[in-house]
Amino acid sequence: FVWYAPFLPHNPHNPPKRLLDKYTEKTESKFIARYWAMCEWFDETCGQLLDHLDDNKLSDNTVVLYVTDNGWIQRADNGRYAPRSKRSPYDGGLRTPIMIRWPGKVQPGERPELANSIDLAPTILKACGLEPTDTMQGIDLLDDTALAKRKSTHGAATCTTLSTSTSQAPTSPTAGSSTATGNSSSPTNPTPTPPNPNCTT
Repeated sequence: FVWYAPFLPHNPHNPPKRLLDKYTEKTESKFIARYWAMCEWFDETCGQLLDHLDDNKLSDNTVVLYVTDNGWIQRADNGRYAPRSKRSPYDGGLRTPIMIRWPGKVQPGERPELANSIDLAPTILKACGLEPTDTMQGIDLLDDTALAKRKSTHGAATCTTLSTSTSQAPTSPTAGSSTATGNSSSPTNPTPTPPNPNCTT
Protein backbone atom coordinates (compact mmCIF):
# COMPACT_ATOMS: atom_id res chain seq x y z
CA PHE A 1 0.00 0.00 0.00
CA VAL A 2 1.28 3.45 -0.96
CA TRP A 3 -0.34 6.77 -0.05
CA TYR A 4 1.17 9.30 -2.43
CA ALA A 5 0.19 12.82 -1.39
CA PRO A 6 2.68 15.44 -2.60
CA PHE A 7 2.16 19.15 -2.08
CA LEU A 8 1.87 19.64 -5.85
CA PRO A 9 0.33 21.65 -7.41
CA HIS A 10 -0.33 23.64 -4.24
CA ASN A 11 1.39 26.96 -3.73
CA PRO A 12 4.09 28.10 -3.51
CA HIS A 13 4.04 27.80 -7.28
CA ASN A 14 7.73 27.17 -7.93
CA PRO A 15 7.94 24.80 -10.93
CA PRO A 16 11.16 23.86 -12.71
CA LYS A 17 12.27 26.45 -15.24
CA ARG A 18 11.92 23.98 -18.14
CA LEU A 19 8.18 23.68 -17.41
CA LEU A 20 7.64 27.34 -16.59
CA ASP A 21 9.23 28.36 -19.91
CA LYS A 22 6.85 26.02 -21.74
CA TYR A 23 3.73 27.60 -20.26
CA THR A 24 4.97 31.18 -20.26
CA GLU A 25 4.61 30.96 -24.05
CA LYS A 26 0.96 29.90 -23.73
CA THR A 27 -0.48 32.68 -21.54
CA GLU A 28 0.15 36.33 -20.76
CA SER A 29 -0.34 35.69 -17.04
CA LYS A 30 2.76 34.58 -15.16
CA PHE A 31 0.50 33.31 -12.38
CA ILE A 32 -1.45 31.02 -14.69
CA ALA A 33 1.78 29.86 -16.34
CA ARG A 34 3.20 28.91 -12.95
CA TYR A 35 0.07 27.00 -12.01
CA TRP A 36 -0.08 25.09 -15.29
CA ALA A 37 3.58 24.20 -14.92
CA MET A 38 2.94 22.93 -11.39
CA CYS A 39 0.15 20.70 -12.72
CA GLU A 40 2.46 19.15 -15.30
CA TRP A 41 5.17 18.69 -12.68
CA PHE A 42 2.68 16.77 -10.55
CA ASP A 43 1.60 14.74 -13.58
CA GLU A 44 5.23 13.80 -14.24
CA THR A 45 5.63 12.42 -10.71
CA CYS A 46 2.45 10.36 -11.05
CA GLY A 47 3.80 8.99 -14.32
CA GLN A 48 7.00 7.94 -12.58
CA LEU A 49 4.99 6.02 -10.00
CA LEU A 50 2.90 4.27 -12.66
CA ASP A 51 6.03 3.48 -14.68
CA HIS A 52 7.50 1.83 -11.57
CA LEU A 53 4.45 -0.42 -11.33
CA ASP A 54 4.66 -1.29 -15.03
CA ASP A 55 8.41 -1.93 -14.99
CA ASN A 56 8.06 -4.27 -12.01
CA LYS A 57 5.00 -6.04 -13.48
CA LEU A 58 2.80 -4.94 -10.59
CA SER A 59 0.16 -2.99 -12.50
CA ASP A 60 -2.29 -5.85 -13.10
CA ASN A 61 -2.47 -6.55 -9.38
CA THR A 62 -2.51 -2.93 -8.17
CA VAL A 63 -5.48 -0.60 -7.95
CA VAL A 64 -4.52 3.06 -8.28
CA LEU A 65 -7.07 5.64 -7.14
CA TYR A 66 -6.74 9.38 -7.62
CA VAL A 67 -8.66 11.93 -5.58
CA THR A 68 -8.04 15.57 -4.72
CA ASP A 69 -9.32 17.67 -1.85
CA ASN A 70 -10.62 20.72 -3.72
CA GLY A 71 -10.72 22.55 -6.99
CA TRP A 72 -8.58 25.56 -7.88
CA ILE A 73 -9.24 28.24 -10.47
CA GLN A 74 -6.09 30.30 -10.84
CA ARG A 75 -6.42 34.07 -10.88
CA ALA A 76 -4.61 35.84 -13.69
CA ASP A 77 -3.70 38.93 -11.67
CA ASN A 78 -2.12 37.36 -8.59
CA GLY A 79 -1.07 34.03 -7.09
CA ARG A 80 -4.35 33.36 -5.28
CA TYR A 81 -7.32 31.28 -6.32
CA ALA A 82 -10.36 32.89 -7.91
CA PRO A 83 -13.68 33.35 -6.10
CA ARG A 84 -16.04 30.39 -6.30
CA SER A 85 -13.20 27.91 -6.53
CA LYS A 86 -11.19 26.65 -3.55
CA ARG A 87 -13.02 26.87 -0.18
CA SER A 88 -16.35 27.54 -1.88
CA PRO A 89 -19.47 25.37 -2.30
CA TYR A 90 -19.49 26.01 -6.06
CA ASP A 91 -18.42 23.61 -8.80
CA GLY A 92 -15.02 25.28 -9.03
CA GLY A 93 -14.33 24.22 -5.46
CA LEU A 94 -16.11 20.89 -5.23
CA ARG A 95 -16.17 19.32 -8.68
CA THR A 96 -12.92 17.40 -9.01
CA PRO A 97 -12.00 14.16 -10.79
CA ILE A 98 -11.82 10.73 -9.21
CA MET A 99 -9.82 8.30 -11.32
CA ILE A 100 -9.20 4.55 -11.09
CA ARG A 101 -6.46 2.60 -12.85
CA TRP A 102 -6.55 -1.19 -12.78
CA PRO A 103 -5.41 -2.77 -16.07
CA GLY A 104 -7.62 -5.66 -17.14
CA LYS A 105 -10.37 -4.71 -14.69
CA VAL A 106 -11.14 -1.07 -15.44
CA GLN A 107 -11.46 0.09 -19.03
CA PRO A 108 -9.89 3.51 -19.78
CA GLY A 109 -12.48 6.17 -20.46
CA GLU A 110 -14.54 9.00 -19.04
CA ARG A 111 -17.67 8.22 -17.03
CA PRO A 112 -20.56 10.64 -16.43
CA GLU A 113 -21.76 9.08 -13.17
CA LEU A 114 -21.39 10.89 -9.86
CA ALA A 115 -18.61 9.82 -7.52
CA ASN A 116 -17.55 10.95 -4.06
CA SER A 117 -14.47 10.45 -1.91
CA ILE A 118 -16.62 8.42 0.51
CA ASP A 119 -16.74 5.79 -2.26
CA LEU A 120 -13.02 5.05 -2.04
CA ALA A 121 -13.12 2.80 1.03
CA PRO A 122 -15.99 0.60 -0.23
CA THR A 123 -14.31 0.37 -3.64
CA ILE A 124 -10.99 -0.72 -2.14
CA LEU A 125 -12.64 -3.28 0.16
CA LYS A 126 -14.65 -4.84 -2.68
CA ALA A 127 -11.55 -4.99 -4.88
CA CYS A 128 -9.83 -6.92 -2.08
CA GLY A 129 -12.76 -9.34 -1.76
CA LEU A 130 -14.06 -7.81 1.46
CA GLU A 131 -17.49 -6.40 2.25
CA PRO A 132 -17.94 -2.78 3.34
CA THR A 133 -19.54 -2.29 6.76
CA ASP A 134 -23.21 -1.34 7.05
CA THR A 135 -22.29 2.11 8.30
CA MET A 136 -20.33 3.06 5.17
CA GLN A 137 -22.29 5.51 3.02
CA GLY A 138 -20.28 5.15 -0.17
CA ILE A 139 -20.66 2.71 -3.05
CA ASP A 140 -18.30 0.50 -5.03
CA LEU A 141 -17.21 2.61 -8.01
CA LEU A 142 -16.54 -0.57 -9.99
CA ASP A 143 -20.19 -1.63 -9.62
CA ASP A 144 -21.99 -0.30 -12.72
CA THR A 145 -25.40 -1.12 -11.25
CA ALA A 146 -24.76 0.90 -8.08
CA LEU A 147 -23.42 3.81 -10.12
CA ALA A 148 -26.47 3.80 -12.39
CA LYS A 149 -28.81 3.96 -9.39
CA ARG A 150 -27.12 7.01 -7.89
CA LYS A 151 -28.96 10.21 -8.73
CA SER A 152 -27.14 12.61 -6.42
CA THR A 153 -24.26 12.89 -4.01
CA HIS A 154 -23.71 15.34 -1.21
CA GLY A 155 -20.91 17.04 0.66
CA ALA A 156 -20.28 19.87 3.08
CA ALA A 157 -18.56 23.21 2.64
CA THR A 158 -17.70 25.61 5.43
CA CYS A 159 -16.79 29.24 4.82
CA THR A 160 -15.25 31.64 7.29
CA THR A 161 -15.79 35.39 7.10
CA LEU A 162 -13.25 37.58 8.90
CA SER A 163 -14.55 40.64 10.71
CA THR A 164 -13.28 44.09 9.74
CA SER A 165 -13.16 45.00 13.43
CA THR A 166 -9.91 44.20 15.25
CA SER A 167 -11.83 43.55 18.46
CA GLN A 168 -14.08 40.92 16.94
CA ALA A 169 -13.02 37.30 16.54
CA PRO A 170 -13.57 35.58 13.18
CA THR A 171 -17.07 34.28 12.66
CA SER A 172 -18.04 31.08 10.92
CA PRO A 173 -21.24 29.14 10.28
CA THR A 174 -22.03 25.81 11.80
CA ALA A 175 -19.80 23.06 10.43
CA GLY A 176 -21.33 21.47 7.38
CA SER A 177 -23.21 24.60 6.33
CA SER A 178 -22.71 26.01 2.86
CA THR A 179 -23.83 29.53 3.76
CA ALA A 180 -22.40 32.32 5.86
CA THR A 181 -24.24 35.52 6.69
CA GLY A 182 -21.09 37.59 7.13
CA ASN A 183 -22.82 40.97 6.87
CA SER A 184 -24.77 41.27 10.10
CA SER A 185 -24.17 44.02 12.65
CA SER A 186 -24.55 43.98 16.42
CA PRO A 187 -23.77 46.23 19.42
CA THR A 188 -20.37 44.53 19.74
CA ASN A 189 -19.71 44.74 16.02
CA PRO A 190 -21.41 47.89 14.73
CA THR A 191 -19.65 47.78 11.38
CA PRO A 192 -21.17 45.26 8.93
CA THR A 193 -18.69 42.66 7.79
CA PRO A 194 -18.29 42.46 4.02
CA PRO A 195 -19.51 39.13 2.63
CA ASN A 196 -16.90 36.54 1.80
CA PRO A 197 -17.00 36.23 -2.03
CA ASN A 198 -16.52 32.48 -1.67
CA CYS A 199 -19.66 32.05 0.47
CA THR A 200 -23.31 32.24 -0.46
CA THR A 201 -25.38 34.72 1.52
